[in-house]
Amino acid sequence: MKKNIFIFTTLALLSIGILSCEDSDQIDTINKTAVMEGSQEVPAVTTAGSGTVEYTYNKSNRQLTYKAVWTNLTDSAISMHIHGQATRGQNAGIFQSFTLSTIQKRKEGTYTGTLFVDNNAIKEADLLAGKYYLNLHSKAYAGGELRAQLEF
Repeated sequence: MKKNIFIFTTLALLSIGILSCEDSDQIDTINKTAVMEGSQEVPAVTTAGSGTVEYTYNKSNRQLTYKAVWTNLTDSAISMHIHGQATRGQNAGIFQSFTLSTIQKRKEGTYTGTLFVDNNAIKEADLLAGKYYLNLHSKAYAGGELRAQLEF
């Protein structure tokens, strides 16, 4: 009898453990941080500038939200974009363009935004495969001074 209770208890605990494991496909919100660097630009840029992009993708409402923070650019920022589809080491056309305010057009700044993944113009599978990147353009590097690949 004690042996049966032990086996039943063990199986019950194993079942609870298996059911409580998270499957990555079931996770609704994914939070990430990427480093913005000149070395990620194509071709690479030598700069003392740096930054980060904190981004979150919510699968339920298909919203990508992001916050880019940069500092020590060679010259004032002039624009920022999300480009796609391209993996690291590749360039791609502009997918979403941002208008930086006068306050943000400095050597350091912050920008936050949202992108709706409509599965037409931008597909969730491509986003989750890391085929989009954010880059920041400055007066000194009009082609882009800092880049961060949005990888999941």
